[in-house]
Amino acid sequence: MAKPRGSKEIKHDVKRYFRQDFQRLVLLSGKKISALRSPQYDGMPKAPGVNGDFDSDLSKQADQQVIVDCTMEALNNITSISCAIVWRSLVMDEREAKIRRIIHYQHTRYSERKTAAMMEFYYAFLGRLAKRGISAPDLNFDGFLEWN
Repeated sequence: MAKPRGSKEIKHDVKRYFRQDFQRLVLLSGKKISALRSPQYDGMPKAPGVNGDFDSDLSKQADQQVIVDCTMEALNNITSISCAIVWRSLVMDEREAKIRRIIHYQHTRYSERKTAAMMEFYYAFLGRLAKRGISAPDLNFDGFLEWN
């Protein structure tokens, strides 16, 4: 059995995931971050580029889309304050002072709540991944980010 992860490790992994992998996964899956915030489709079909290994590329894109979908499902299933903290601080990279004003928390309480929000996201995300047969306790998706 794997060693239980501490809150410091989990915070590190969640931050790294959103700052390094998430945006690349979104782009590689064929989406835009702005489309995730407000999923409004323009109804216009988008033609894929011509590629020699189209089936392999589609398979990788589908795998990346699964991870993006799991991320969005996890965000939608945590508390609204946790979702706001994670989304605004780690995805949108907004300043802490602005987020604290929005959610009406003081500095000390915000720091504690941010830790709790990252923990909440982590477990919700791992649960969504597990439902799809993906195990990533350290939120490392390097294999999904390679195009060979």
